[in-house]
This record gives sequence, structure tokens and C-alpha cells, in this order.
Amino acid sequence: MDKPKEKNQGLIYDYLQRYGFSDVLGQSMVDRMKIYHFRPGDYIAKSYEKLTHFYFYVQGKSKVFLTLENGKSLLCRFYHPPEIVGDVELFSGKRNTCNLQALTEVTCIGMRMNEFRKAAESNKQLLAMICCTLGNKLANFNTISAVNQNYLLEERLASYLMAVTKQDSSTESMVDEIHTDNLTELADLLGTSYRHLTRTIKMFLDRGIILKKNKRLIIADRSKLQAIGKNIYV
Repeated sequence: MDKPKEKNQGLIYDYLQRYGFSDVLGQSMVDRMKIYHFRPGDYIAKSYEKLTHFYFYVQGKSKVFLTLENGKSLLCRFYHPPEIVGDVELFSGKRNTCNLQALTEVTCIGMRMNEFRKAAESNKQLLAMICCTLGNKLANFNTISAVNQNYLLEERLASYLMAVTKQDSSTESMVDEIHTDNLTELADLLGTSYRHLTRTIKMFLDRGIILKKNKRLIIADRSKLQAIGKNIYV
């Protein structure tokens, strides 16, 4: 599906300047960039596919997850601005390892990958920034197994619920993504069994931390959930 895009140089520069990206990009690169919009549920990058654009991630929230050989998925982290999409694939030419899926409306500033690669080769500041982001991503991947081994499921689930919810004007927070009929997928993401997950959800329901409404989970006590979650994913 084509992504809505626009050419607005003033807005593009404002986004890039807000997060310090403009400091390492030449004006000629900025002039060739466009704004790309993604709706909730859209894939910004899909595993085993080639990324066609290099993106500066400047607005919204997304989740990063691996698709394993057995068809299951494993949650890696969440994206919040500022982030870079495409640094791993920029010079390797390899297909994406992870999926990047929008949870909210997402805005990226992008350029076609081949054009960006040519421009980046002679930009030492940009290459240094990309090396830094690559190091951070490597460190993050090294913690994935440690999280599953060293944190209880109730801690991981609480942090996940905090990460994917949006606070509305009332005291409740809707978990738009989590329906009671897709818990098998959530169990895979959190590296647990369906039975263990449903037991943990029931525990949260019994303690009044979350509620169930129209097959959706609702956060009833955000402070208690945050205390349990320990900011693992947030």
C-alpha cells in the first residue's frame, strides 16, 4: 500500500531541527526529503522485505518485533521519536530483520534508500550518528533474552500495556490493540504461553488493575500498573 506523503520543506526542516537531525544533514539532502504518514496498524518495515526508504522517525509510537522461523513473534522494543529506520540495512543491502508496525499515527521524514546511501558516503558526521544508533540497537537486542529470563510475566505484561495505551480525557486508558480474541499473538510477543498469559490477565482483573469491556482491555489503575511494569518497555 502506498504511503501518504507530502513535500513541505518548512515542516520537514522543523522536524529535523527539533531532534538534531538537521545538524548532520546537508541542505541538498533535506531538499530531497519528503514527509511520510502511517496509520495505526501500518507496517513501516516488514521482516524479510527490502526497505525502499531511509526514514527519520519524528512522530508517533510503533512496536518492533521479530518473526521467528516457527511463525511466532517476539517483542523487541517500542519506537518513540527520535529514531532512525534503515541504518541496519543502509550499506548491507540485506532484507529487514524486524517488523516495525505503527501503533498510533506515525510521521517519518524520508528519502529513497539508494539516494540516501550515495549522499551518506561522503558525510562523516552522518556516518558517525548512524554508527551510534547501530551500537544502541545492538545493545538492545542483547537485552531481549535477558528481559524474558529475568522479569516475571506480570511485569512484562504491565509494561507492555503501559506502552501501547493512550490516556484519554477520562481516568481510563483504552488498550485499542489488545482484544480478548488475539491473546495468542500477545503471548508469543511476550515469550510466554497462552495459559500463563490468561492467568496473569485474570490476576490483573481480580485486583481491579484492568477491566474488560467489549472484548477490550481497559486500564483502571494506571499507577498500580506502572509500579508493576518497572518501565521495561516504556
